[in-house]
Amino acid sequence: MESISWQIYFMLASCFNLIIVFYMLLRLYATRSNKSYIQFSGYVLFNFLMYCGMFYVINSMENTPSLSEGYVSLIFSSWSLISFVLMNAGIYRLYKAFTFEAQMTTYLAIAFVVIFSLISLMFSPRVYASIFIFFDIVALVLSMLLVRRFVEQKVKFTFSLIGIWSLTILFSLDTLFQIDQIITTSIYGLTFIGYSIFFIIIFERSIELMQLVYHSSITDGLTGLYNRKYFYSFLEREIKINSNVGAIFTDIDNFKKLNDTQGHQKGDEALRHVAKIAKEVSDGIGIAGRYGGEEIVLIILGGNIKELAELLRARIEKEAGVTVSVGYHTYAPGTSPGDFLKQSDIAMYHSKQNGKNRVTGYKELSPEQLALMAK
Repeated sequence: MESISWQIYFMLASCFNLIIVFYMLLRLYATRSNKSYIQFSGYVLFNFLMYCGMFYVINSMENTPSLSEGYVSLIFSSWSLISFVLMNAGIYRLYKAFTFEAQMTTYLAIAFVVIFSLISLMFSPRVYASIFIFFDIVALVLSMLLVRRFVEQKVKFTFSLIGIWSLTILFSLDTLFQIDQIITTSIYGLTFIGYSIFFIIIFERSIELMQLVYHSSITDGLTGLYNRKYFYSFLEREIKINSNVGAIFTDIDNFKKLNDTQGHQKGDEALRHVAKIAKEVSDGIGIAGRYGGEEIVLIILGGNIKELAELLRARIEKEAGVTVSVGYHTYAPGTSPGDFLKQSDIAMYHSKQNGKNRVTGYKELSPEQLALMAK
């Protein structure tokens, strides 16, 4: 009875894990409306019901025939194999699009298990169990070959897979042999560990997906730089807490001509290359963002803004195959973020109007030049 008690404890702990996973998946579905989460929730609910049935049978062991003497173990074997298939389908959906072929493969596998289980009721449990052991092994091998390669946490997934699979094979073996209670309890413990790792995999992947969604919402898809909205909010925040904020405004020279003569693909390549250099120049001392079109802006927190602007211009000319007109300015207290960027933009425009491929500081412009630029 002590071993049976431990089995119940492990099952209750596994159910607790499933409840947490179920709640987390529903919350993710509520925020992202991704069908993969609701389908994954169905798998978790199915597994939870299976454990409730197992809990009922084991808790009523005194009034229920031994699992090795009837079809109860085989019913659980079918359930656990279906659960195993659904688990793999759910994990697959977290990493890859669930294509029509993948859906049909999942549904056909489940239908096969159900039909085979119904047909096998006409035979003895031992014949059924012998064939089911083969199915269990095939399911594990296919999971390793078809699903594991898409999962980034491969070691964790392998341990989780083996832990959950061990319960599936236990039911089939228990029909053929009288499994010792200590071994049975150990397998329940292994299954609990498998579900715990399974929960960690889902949690880490969910966090990763949320980070990807957040990252895509604040970055430009073409260049990978921060988008204008995030860039502007970053600037607003920094000028409140930092006394040394500088802006470098760049615009690729003759960009329209490049697009018209060599094609938009060439223009995109040049823009990405310039963005890469801008990101490297600002790394550790600020951020780089795509302000619009071929305009890229750097916010620099400290350092020699003039030297950095010249470094940026020289590197782009040398490495990107294009040139840029550059303007820079250092923030003055009391200036709004919009006016601050406009001043850097004016300095950049002066560079473009006076030969291109050069650097101009806003403070270098005379009142007459500023008045002329304003026109």
